[in-house]
Amino acid sequence: MRLFDAKHILCTIVFVVVILLVSPFAIGQAKGTKIIVPRGTKIIVPIITPAQSAFEITKQLKAIVDAFNEKYIKDNIAISLEDVTNWEEVVTEVQRRRNKNKTAGIIIAQPQAIQELIATGGITGLDGVVSTNTVNSLRSKFGDNNCRECNKYSIPFLRSVPVMYYNIPKLNEILPNYKTGGCYNDLPEKWIGELEPLLRAYRAATGEKSPEPLLISGEQYEWLFETMVVQWGGSLERNGQIKLNSEEAIKVLTLWQEWSNEGLMKIADTEKATLNSFIHGYNPIICHSSGSIGEVKSNQAFEYKVGALPRHTGRSSVLHEGVNLYISMYMDDKQKEVAKRFIEFLYDIDVQKQISFESGYLSSVTSSIQNNEDEYLEMVKDEYKNYAEPRMMPKHHTEVYRILREAIKKVTDNGYDPRSALDEAQKNVSQL
Repeated sequence: MRLFDAKHILCTIVFVVVILLVSPFAIGQAKGTKIIVPRGTKIIVPIITPAQSAFEITKQLKAIVDAFNEKYIKDNIAISLEDVTNWEEVVTEVQRRRNKNKTAGIIIAQPQAIQELIATGGITGLDGVVSTNTVNSLRSKFGDNNCRECNKYSIPFLRSVPVMYYNIPKLNEILPNYKTGGCYNDLPEKWIGELEPLLRAYRAATGEKSPEPLLISGEQYEWLFETMVVQWGGSLERNGQIKLNSEEAIKVLTLWQEWSNEGLMKIADTEKATLNSFIHGYNPIICHSSGSIGEVKSNQAFEYKVGALPRHTGRSSVLHEGVNLYISMYMDDKQKEVAKRFIEFLYDIDVQKQISFESGYLSSVTSSIQNNEDEYLEMVKDEYKNYAEPRMMPKHHTEVYRILREAIKKVTDNGYDPRSALDEAQKNVSQL
């Protein structure tokens, strides 16, 4: 089954129709200054988004952009969704356009990218594009930005937490008697003592040549690693300084090495590969973003469950991930007005509800989270509101996370000593 099949096409059509019906812009309540467009021209504002690394966000944005452009087709204004490959290339693209005095329009990027985006000289403050009321409302309701620069240059858009996806028929088939009373109705709540024995039992029952029972999301595995370090009572950042080789980090990486060596877990190559492996019934358990709940749901071919991330004996925490909106330099007044209209359109409460329902991401509009009755989104909301903490925000976040990912893969794939790998990573980070 392909990820983007007839179900996705139908969902996208329905999404566009819903947006056109519910948005205040769709029923004649246009806001903002009237934009005078010279005859024969069109005012276009780009949105830069990493299509491959954030395909679920990009898919949602495409439906919203299509709805906005349909609404304003006679006004000769439009939003252009311009994809780059991954998160790192978002910053590169902003820098490239800055060097040419060309606008990147609206930028979709992670909160951790703030320092690198500022360094490009290609972003500007929110004044003139995002109203003060909108900014204050979003920050007070969602309220997880943890840096002064974030508050000046960005507004929160979507958030997610790491969760576990379970293929119930597959697990019941291989381990019919693993638990009494229905096997997997009660999902593992702890890494050690609950999930680990399940992985070992599955591996023993299927043999060495079978797929690993646990697949970790590709491209984002450092997110889970960082979260587990926090659960083990540590942190990768102390007093504003990066600390990749803490004792807690070494313990977690040693555990990952043991699981990898025993065939209990594997790190996927990409996010799409992670989801495809689960949807096609290859790996029975995956650890992935809650932002893909909608993707799994729309491709449902078997009974599955989504569970909260297991915990350790340390702090019962998870680290949230997500994206913010940034505004690029070099937009003229008319482009700013188009951008302002689109952002108001994007943050309409019904549009935000639809994004959450279609994807599994948490909306940055609090009321849209509170009114959602989906059981898995309710679980995600509980994780976010009661247990989630922000990830570290290093100055050179792209390089820091790249170095960390390389260290992890050396250990899990190539047998490097965990302490030596993290010591080397710490040395490389200190030289940035």
